[in-house]
Amino acid sequence: MELPLEILIALAGGGGSVIVAWGVAQQKLSTIAAALHDIEKRLRELDGRLDKTEGKTGLIENRLGVIAAMNSPEAMARSNRELAGVLKDIQHLQAEIRKP
Repeated sequence: MELPLEILIALAGGGGSVIVAWGVAQQKLSTIAAALHDIEKRLRELDGRLDKTEGKTGLIENRLGVIAAMNSPEAMARSNRELAGVLKDIQHLQAEIRKP
């Protein structure tokens, strides 16, 4: 059984097309894999920077909480009462010293 030359050429052309398509697909997959690797690397760097930022943000929030507690109306009222008591004691002692 002999195949005509046209069929052999068509089969060879189809086989060549499949081989070329396979090569192009492999090259594209290689390019996509490299891009994916680069994206993953950048994502890991961003994740590290985000972790550092979250840590610093938490520290700042804690510090602001302490400052807010120190300047709360209750704390200021207590501090003013203590200061008034100290001033009253100083005035009393000064009056005692001035007595003949």
